[in-house]
Amino acid sequence: MAFVLTWRLAVIVLPALFMTLVLGYANFRFLTVFEDHLTAERDKQANFVAESANSIQLNASLTREAEVVRQFKLNYTSRPFKRGVLCASSFTLGGTQAMVQLFGALIFYWGALNVARGAVVRSDQSFFLALH
Repeated sequence: MAFVLTWRLAVIVLPALFMTLVLGYANFRFLTVFEDHLTAERDKQANFVAESANSIQLNASLTREAEVVRQFKLNYTSRPFKRGVLCASSFTLGGTQAMVQLFGALIFYWGALNVARGAVVRSDQSFFLALH
């Protein structure tokens, strides 16, 4: 659309579009890493619980219920999650949203300058439709 309106607008908007794509891809990668980490942790916990549940009679006969609960708490409840990856993902999402707002600001600024200079008549509805 920018090339249809003017090449100057395209020159201004294309770098912001590129940054939006880069930040969006980085956000996707960070979320993928975070989800993979959580999935691996959840699978380990589920395997431990399933193994303990399958051998519940053996654990009860050996009176090892408290030991199983202690091992679960020791091994799985105190593990930190990847907070840095989650923060980086939030940062890239914020950057993506900032670039979208920058698109709008640049286009409306360009449109306001054209209207102020008299380069566009106010009756030119296609211009304002393209800005909207």
